[in-house]
Parts: sequence; structure tokens; C-alpha cells
Amino acid sequence: MDEFRIPMLVSLAGVPLLAFLYIIQAYLQGRREIFNALFSEKILKSVLFIAAAWVLFLAAGRTQLGFWPVAIINLVTFFIAVLFMFIAAGKQTSGHKPADISDDVLHRWKKSSQTFLMFSIFSMIYLRADMLSVGFFEAPEQLGVYNISSRVAEGVSFRLHVIMFGI
Repeated sequence: MDEFRIPMLVSLAGVPLLAFLYIIQAYLQGRREIFNALFSEKILKSVLFIAAAWVLFLAAGRTQLGFWPVAIINLVTFFIAVLFMFIAAGKQTSGHKPADISDDVLHRWKKSSQTFLMFSIFSMIYLRADMLSVGFFEAPEQLGVYNISSRVAEGVSFRLHVIMFGI
């Protein structure tokens, strides 16, 4: 596992970027900018990741990509997604004066944000618990096949998620 230590640390650098994405998404969703909130993470990052991996795959003579290139691609696509989210949030905040908010309101927001953070952490663990479990018992290749098939299965219910999110 020593050969995967540094690429794994590079991949883990995406975790704070994901947190930034979620914070900016929450802000944009609160401003009723649903498309702008979800575009960077759900569409742009995915499309850029697939395109970059495909280009690297073709450039490498159709040979299997290693963990290093995938980790770097993942981190770069996170940076691009965060950049686009900052641009979208910047457009929403330009020309707005900050509101005078009482300390009581700020205290209530902080308390509710801690609750949302806790639920988000548990939700992320719940969503990936199957991957962690399969990863302990199966080979990485089988884990990759399982991950792809579960993502395709999630795509089947995509319309339902969009409708429910809107509702």
C-alpha cells in the first residue's frame, strides 16, 4: 500500500474543496439559484473528469490509467468546480449591501449550521458505506466495477432526485 500513500493524500486534498463546494451550493440554493448551485459539482466536474481521463487514456495509447493520474485529474476538476462556484456566488453578491444582522440571528444560524454539518457528514458516510465495505473484502478492480455499476444505478433515479429537490 506504500505506493498508493502519496496519490491517496493528493486525492484527500479534494475533501476541503468538496466542503467549499457544499457551502457555496447552500448559499446559491438559498438565493434560489438551483442550476448555478448544482452545475459545477454535478455536471461540470463530472464532464471534465471524464473528458480528462479519456484524453489521458488515448494519449497513453489506450493503456490502463494508474492511480496517480486519476488522483491528479480529480483534484484539478475539484479546483475548476470550486472556481466556477466562486464565480457564480460572486455574481449573486455583487451589488448587494450586507444586511444588519443581530447577534441572536447569527447565533441561531451557527447552531443550525452545526446540525446540518453533522447530518451531512453522516449522510456522506452512509452513501459510501457500501464502497468502504466492499473495499475491505474485494480486490480494487472489483471495487471499481461495483462503483461504476452503483453510479449507473444512481443515474436511473436522477429524474426523481431532480424533481424531489425542486419540490
